[in-house]
Amino acid sequence: MKLKVNSAEFYYDTARSSGFNNISFSLENGEVMSILGPNGCGKTTLLKCLNSLIKIGKGSILIDDQNVSGLPRDKIARSIGYVPQMHQPAFPFSVLDAVLIGRAPHLGLLESPKAEDVKIAEESLETIGIYHLRDKAYTQLSGGERQLVIFARVLAQQPALLLLDEPTSHLDFGNQIRLLKIVGNLAATGLPIIMTSHFPDHAFLVSSKVALMKQGEFIDIGTPDGVITDSNLEKVYNIKVKVINVDSGVNRKVCVPVGD
Repeated sequence: MKLKVNSAEFYYDTARSSGFNNISFSLENGEVMSILGPNGCGKTTLLKCLNSLIKIGKGSILIDDQNVSGLPRDKIARSIGYVPQMHQPAFPFSVLDAVLIGRAPHLGLLESPKAEDVKIAEESLETIGIYHLRDKAYTQLSGGERQLVIFARVLAQQPALLLLDEPTSHLDFGNQIRLLKIVGNLAATGLPIIMTSHFPDHAFLVSSKVALMKQGEFIDIGTPDGVITDSNLEKVYNIKVKVINVDSGVNRKVCVPVGD
């Protein structure tokens, strides 16, 4: 799958106080793109537009040269997986049943999940590492566990493009790293992934491309090493930051805030 965004624009009101403008980028199979930026800069709104939950006002969003705005909802549901920041459960489904909902785009209107659908859901739970929660009520889970269940549900959907809105924000330190490893493994199979985050360090772990967003615009886009710099992070977050390389057998970069 190839995603191409051309001069996309969306604002919630005529005052243009919330939204984004002039966003252009492309994504190929196996690439992971991290979008970094402060609260309210337009990251979540952009993901919703990519998923056609919101229609852009200008520009175009193309998937394999097809405009997303013209695709039927069921085709979008089969093609694009979306993990929101948080989901509040309304019914005490079991975790397995909650993940099985991800198979809905592949079923007919009155069709029930088959054995193959259950197998795919169980494999998704195993991939995320939460198979032990299979029979637990979704409403009894912690916020972090619910986030992992939603991730498993989207994997059961078997999308061709994965959109993750701050997927590590409700997870403990260990599960953050485990989930990022899963993201890297999925990308290695050829799945293209877009991930928003408040953790620049995470982009160094899994991303092949990074975009820095501020006030609804990309101020830089490119490789993690080229984009995540002291000056760029200070420009985006309005604090002084040092990007340093950690040795001691780790040999990767981390971002350290050093003051206002």
